[in-house]
Amino acid sequence: MKWKISYILKDPRMPHFLANNYIKKKRLLKITSKPLEKAQIKLALTFDIEYDFGITKPSYNYYSVEPFLKKISKILSKQRIVATFFIQGSLISKFASYLRELVKQGHELGLHGFNHELWGYDWFTQDEMTSLETRKRAIEQGIAEFKKNGLPLPQSFRAPYMIIDNDSIKLLKEYGFKVDSSYPSYKGILPIMTKFNDLTEVPVTVNPIPKLRFNKLIPYSQYEVFNLANLLLKRDNELPNYIKEVINIQRSYQQEPYLVFLAHSWEFEELPNPPKGCEYASKKNYFLLFKKIALIRDRYLTNFFRISELI
Repeated sequence: MKWKISYILKDPRMPHFLANNYIKKKRLLKITSKPLEKAQIKLALTFDIEYDFGITKPSYNYYSVEPFLKKISKILSKQRIVATFFIQGSLISKFASYLRELVKQGHELGLHGFNHELWGYDWFTQDEMTSLETRKRAIEQGIAEFKKNGLPLPQSFRAPYMIIDNDSIKLLKEYGFKVDSSYPSYKGILPIMTKFNDLTEVPVTVNPIPKLRFNKLIPYSQYEVFNLANLLLKRDNELPNYIKEVINIQRSYQQEPYLVFLAHSWEFEELPNPPKGCEYASKKNYFLLFKKIALIRDRYLTNFFRISELI
């Protein structure tokens, strides 16, 4: 419990950071308030292929994976869009034929751990901390699965739950990964790339301007991550301002405008007994997602990239 409390105290979304976040908000609003001419955007669509709801308990499975891979492959091919798929290593052999087809279509395959284990620690996780040796073995098992199934070796990595520590970053460098997309966007990090020698951190896009929220009258800060759950909640007329704010922040750091979008395979299926917060998962989300993407394409000069190409 003492260990968990120390992580809560360091979480910038917690009430004791409200004053700092207010100052942060005022500073960022000065940057993001600038008008934005029609911009050229690099857009990386990324999908985490994992256990249903990302849960490893025996009561959950991976029923969503096969129908998702079938459907998304056809949609992306029809729209001539390339994407990146972060695959849970233990699922590679089960769906190797679909993954090989994705590679033929020009998509990128990255690694998403081996068994949806932790690659760091944060206070809200229920899983036990994973040893460094277990993480090392997970990388080796994942790479072996890529080789066994005739797939190009992964250059990119995303840790489950977007939780990663410095020891895991060192492991990724050691095994030759070029891109990591694990930094905790939900904590309001800047939407910019950071280079660590031969490894570049390309986080899922987030608007780092904090939103004040309340949970049972307790105030906290929330950040809008560019993921499916938040995109579905956003009105069509709100999306341009979200993108404008992100782009203005990136330009203030001398980076070309880019967006990294995140969705999960299970978010596109109606599965029994969804955990709290996952009730929005539905087949309808294919249509809703690509409707939002069409809005972005109509408003901005949009080019689609595999995540490793962004660097």
